[in-house]
Amino acid sequence: MMISKITFWRSLSVFVWLLVFCHTCAASEGKPINRLELDGGLIEEYDNGTYRINEHLWVYDCNNDQVRQLYEALDDSKKVLKEVKTPNLDRFSAQEYLGTQWRLEWQTYNTKILTVFSKAEEWASRWGLFYGPYVYCESEKRKCDLDDYRATPIKVEYPENDSSPGAQLTLVLCNRWFGAKSLTVVLEQAKFCQANYPQDNIQLRVLDMRWYENRAFWLIVTIFYIREVNAAMTADFNPHFGPNPPPAPNIFHVWPTHDCIWAKKNRSNRKIPTLAPWSAKKLATNPAHGEIISSGPLGNPTNYGLFSLAEYITKEIGDYPDRPYVYNSKHSWWAPRGERMCAGFDPHILAGDPDLKPNSSMMAVAPWVFSPQEIPKPPVSRRGLESISGLS
Repeated sequence: MMISKITFWRSLSVFVWLLVFCHTCAASEGKPINRLELDGGLIEEYDNGTYRINEHLWVYDCNNDQVRQLYEALDDSKKVLKEVKTPNLDRFSAQEYLGTQWRLEWQTYNTKILTVFSKAEEWASRWGLFYGPYVYCESEKRKCDLDDYRATPIKVEYPENDSSPGAQLTLVLCNRWFGAKSLTVVLEQAKFCQANYPQDNIQLRVLDMRWYENRAFWLIVTIFYIREVNAAMTADFNPHFGPNPPPAPNIFHVWPTHDCIWAKKNRSNRKIPTLAPWSAKKLATNPAHGEIISSGPLGNPTNYGLFSLAEYITKEIGDYPDRPYVYNSKHSWWAPRGERMCAGFDPHILAGDPDLKPNSSMMAVAPWVFSPQEIPKPPVSRRGLESISGLS
């Protein structure tokens, strides 16, 4: 049966309208009540308590400050991933975190590594015409039941038994993710310590990756867990499969799994998760084998995140953070709780007023509210450090 040209173009118009605008219906039929345009992004608040960020993150069960921190982390993630969109695999950071010192054995994967980083930057920077993922903040309805050693502080969930590439992605921001600092704060702290403390022990901390844990870093690690990104990294098949081998498998770990290393301590072996700088470096020294037994840094999202962060830190402070060294298992986790990189750094100066004090009046942290309010008392983060609401 033939259809008229008019009917065809009308149908096409409806299809295009749905493709472009249907994603605005995802907020449970809510209506936008506030809209804030920011540099390179947008935050919308709906009357049913949900938010939309950059037209592709639907946010539920989060307060205004949590939405702001998510937006900032996404914005920072885009900046970092833009720097490594086309990574230089000859850099020392690539040797330490991606294992490129084993180039003779991993040369097959060089192109795939480049594709993974390109896909990560593409995912973080996409705009419009995309639907999801859904993002929830931890609550009684959605709990994070895994600790630091067993998982990253952002849950990556797909529908049960749905392994298709287009499966709806859901992220859960755990309370311990909000306990970390922002990328801006850790970098400004490093610059402050670098300029004001010439002592060797402080300068060594400035060059120690353990002091740079931040929310944007964990969001970047999360992006490398997402199928659209890590599907580019596959394993090569042995020819014995014959003329019709099965599809090449993705060798990336799926959340919440990650690689582990074995380290000797007190004459015994200790299993350490590769979720921190030292263990990631240790993992990257393990050579790949002809048949993939362990994917090593090629399949561990934390290694990609640490390489990206190390490159960005180098750009910002003018020096490569080469610590902790791989042979020093004493510092196998992130910076000790309750300690600072150096004394005297006040994150309030980042608000633009160097005289601002914790009890002074300032603009509300909710970006669409413009009445003064008192800064709340600083909660103690999971690292035992101050995290001022709106300035952490």
